[in-house]
Amino acid sequence: MKVKDRMTGPFCIRRLFPFVGLVGLLMVQGFADEPASPVKRAGFDRWNAERQRLLDDRSVIAYYDFQEGAGTVLKNKAKTGAALDGTIHDAGWEQGRWPGKKAIRFNGKSSVVEIAAHELLCPLDRKQGGGGEMTIEVWMLAKVCGNGGILDKSSNGTAANSPYAIWMSGSRLVAYLGRQSGGKVLVTADDDVMDKDEWIHMAITINDQQMSIYRNGVRVGVAKRDAVEISDNGQPLLIGAIGKGFWNFNGLMDEVVIHKRALSEVEIERRASYVPDAIEPVGPPTITLLSPRGGESLSGGSWHRIRWSSQKVSPRDLVKIEWSGDDGKAWTEIAPSVPNSGEFVWQAPSTPSTQSRVRVSTSPSKLVAQSERPFSMVTAPDVPAYEWVKVTLAAPFAPRDGLGALTFKGRMWLLGGWNPNDKQHFPRICNNEVWSSQDGAAWILEKPNTFKDSQFDSRSDWEGRHTAGHVVHRDKMWIVGGDSNQGHYQPDVWNSDNGKEWKLINPAAPWGQRALHYTVAHAEKIWVMGGQTMPNHVQSSEAFYRDIWTTTDGAEWTQIAPQEPYWSARGMIGGSVVFKDRMWILGGGTYDTPETPRRKFFNDVWSSSDGVHWVRHLEKAPWEPRQYHEVAVFDGRMWVLEGYGPAKKPANRNDVWHSADGVNWHPCPNTPWHARHAAGVFVYDNALWMVAGNNMAPDVWKLVRR
Repeated sequence: MKVKDRMTGPFCIRRLFPFVGLVGLLMVQGFADEPASPVKRAGFDRWNAERQRLLDDRSVIAYYDFQEGAGTVLKNKAKTGAALDGTIHDAGWEQGRWPGKKAIRFNGKSSVVEIAAHELLCPLDRKQGGGGEMTIEVWMLAKVCGNGGILDKSSNGTAANSPYAIWMSGSRLVAYLGRQSGGKVLVTADDDVMDKDEWIHMAITINDQQMSIYRNGVRVGVAKRDAVEISDNGQPLLIGAIGKGFWNFNGLMDEVVIHKRALSEVEIERRASYVPDAIEPVGPPTITLLSPRGGESLSGGSWHRIRWSSQKVSPRDLVKIEWSGDDGKAWTEIAPSVPNSGEFVWQAPSTPSTQSRVRVSTSPSKLVAQSERPFSMVTAPDVPAYEWVKVTLAAPFAPRDGLGALTFKGRMWLLGGWNPNDKQHFPRICNNEVWSSQDGAAWILEKPNTFKDSQFDSRSDWEGRHTAGHVVHRDKMWIVGGDSNQGHYQPDVWNSDNGKEWKLINPAAPWGQRALHYTVAHAEKIWVMGGQTMPNHVQSSEAFYRDIWTTTDGAEWTQIAPQEPYWSARGMIGGSVVFKDRMWILGGGTYDTPETPRRKFFNDVWSSSDGVHWVRHLEKAPWEPRQYHEVAVFDGRMWVLEGYGPAKKPANRNDVWHSADGVNWHPCPNTPWHARHAAGVFVYDNALWMVAGNNMAPDVWKLVRR
């Protein structure tokens, strides 16, 4: 259940099925446009003016403006002429970006536009007189963001026969550059760049040095071209599919342009301006301060997120942020000039005050907003200083992520985990090993892996798994549920008092068709919260949960009825936090599905003593939104460590934060271990331990007070 599970590398094309011919031809009809508003009409007129420029541009090899609106021929409007006309198979016509703009509706199953082989279609082939450069532009609106082909110099199912190809993998874009003797992916866009039901301009540029992917004029992926020489494979060009009959695009396209040169970033940005205009909000430009709004009590020296919203303010405007400790009589500058992003992480001053305010102002638009009423700055209690100690970089267990991490009977216990690249220790992707240690350096294999093949008996031992629920309850270690990597859910509950022998308590808990749930032990009960189904792995309907279940014995479960407001549907939180007799939800997120391809990442903070009544302490904590992170309670404080998030490249993190109340947070600087997610975190022997994770190294570290 990781980004790396997705088919985004060269192996994905090599696994394509052989060429499958399309059967049947849908005779398509014309259609009526919706009435055009002045704004929409202006957008169409701007596009039409750009269209005339492209018609005269002799560097354009093929230009498909999709303005036929009917029939089964997609005409090439470029100066090269009709030799590159395409044949439309099994697709229909609809309205495009604006009234008056036509588009083809691809059905995601069999729709494709096929353009006969021609040497012009491979300007990368220097043997055919090409210049070794090209640009591909596509305007598209995805209805489903799964595995969908966008454009392919037909691979017919083998990467070694495709000079170039572009496809969607979930909510990402991937570009492939190949050659007849083999090929490789030079760029994989590791951003969530695709959205359902939104027009997007996608561009790929290739020159001698590099290949770049752009989304709405912004580069979202780049890699060196190296010395790959590209030859024409004599196959047709496909629009809307990777290999005929395999990965098909589900959505609309209303323009495709192929240039025999690499456009510059400035040119790409200008070309992308012809996506539909955003609808302007009604009224004059405004700015509003959202936090701190007033009435809060902040601890001096702690970190917080200043938030504001603005409407009809130019994205080029910069924002000045100030603080006042005397109700606005005098102001101290926090940040003189920051982007108008709506958020800024700020370390609160140590000066006590009951009359604090924050002010934000834009430039050059000169809009101003401040806290509606004063808030307090209180004297901070002493914040401990911590340091990380390296225990070992080579523990005896194999690298893994999603491991269970429990402290039990004076030892640290490591359970299961995931590593699909290590077939020796993980023959079925996950294993069911159990290791223990008293010092973090020497580890004992308490239970070897038995999850090896189809002869495994899932009632005598627990299936290998990762990101499961793990708690200590009633003087036993518990495994509560699992993942979906075996093509089914793991709704079982197991316990053990020695780590060697495990007892099946419930083979099918009532909440069981889920993964990525959050599990805690509190008030003499085990609690399961949230999670989701995984249609990518198991044939099942999409569901994101925000339900709560409890048990005292693991066999009988009761569903709790929480009162609104409480946290939104989520999971992907490792470890557990029970602090000051309350259960805490710290961030989390959702995994992408074919119907909901964009993940969600949270950094809100909630707590409850009974699972029914919840308090939101922070809407947005100062740490970045994240999932697959670890949470723990150590040294009288709550901790948030590492994880996977959208706002950092690479997306794995190695930051560490702690708080004594859930509101005032402090970073722990100078983390020495590599960024990761889905690690194992133990609280043991007066230290907080970081072990393994998707950095895929068997390293062990511990955090202690200085």
